[in-house]
Amino acid sequence: MEPHQQGALQAMGTQIQILRLQGFLFFGTANQLLSQVKQGLESLSSSDLPQFMVLDFEQVTGMDSSVAYSFIKLKQAAQPPLRLVLTQLRPEFEELLYRQGCLVPNDPIYHLEPSLDSSLAWCEAQLLDTLSWRRRRYVPLPLQLQKLFADPEHIPAFMDYLDKVQLSADTTLFDQGQPADYLYFLETGQLRTFITPAGGDPVPDRTYQPGTMLGATAFFTQSPHPVSAVADQPSVVYGLSRERWQAMAAQNPRTAATFQGMVIEQLSDQLIRASDSLKSLLA
Repeated sequence: MEPHQQGALQAMGTQIQILRLQGFLFFGTANQLLSQVKQGLESLSSSDLPQFMVLDFEQVTGMDSSVAYSFIKLKQAAQPPLRLVLTQLRPEFEELLYRQGCLVPNDPIYHLEPSLDSSLAWCEAQLLDTLSWRRRRYVPLPLQLQKLFADPEHIPAFMDYLDKVQLSADTTLFDQGQPADYLYFLETGQLRTFITPAGGDPVPDRTYQPGTMLGATAFFTQSPHPVSAVADQPSVVYGLSRERWQAMAAQNPRTAATFQGMVIEQLSDQLIRASDSLKSLLA
């Protein structure tokens, strides 16, 4: 994620609220939850209202059929643009909510995600959709790199070490478990990543827009890719191979050091944000 995008999301941090549910849910506990949410929303000014409320069901052990009524009432209380994101919902809970009419296909209020991480990523992607850089015209990669390199004089030399790759829709860029011999920059199009548990179905991870970098952590730690990446639409990426990176370090050490420093700074920011999110959940 770009530094200016991270700053914008931090400024909009109150737009995403997380509620962790636990235990066995029955009418009484669900109705109490409904009252707490409604009171919380009513206590906020219109400018402070969140756009997303994530309900985490990881620690929910069971659910009574009467709970669906409370979630229907919660849905009615959640006026657009507020979206309610249900995460880690067991298949039997999801089936119950559909059967009782709480969930409907293409639901305008409720959105389902498999994990808390994917829920936050989805909410952030929706927030970024509202920002101007997601609606801008085509911007060549050298211009995008100006946000990464404090000194633009490094960019022409850096571009000389990149390989341009054109991807058609549904083309796999790399597979989970594959050696990370390249890191990539997305110039145009859209990529999505997903995780496939052993013996399980693919789980959505993130969606990447132009101007973002993929695979840097695995590349620099020389570890396999933890996710798979696929083009959602025709896309253009630039790849930096390990061989070309080593050549850059030998031939243009200042450019290589500048780039590596930028990557370390970005990864550190991501770790800090992840740590802050974890602390807020445990508070």
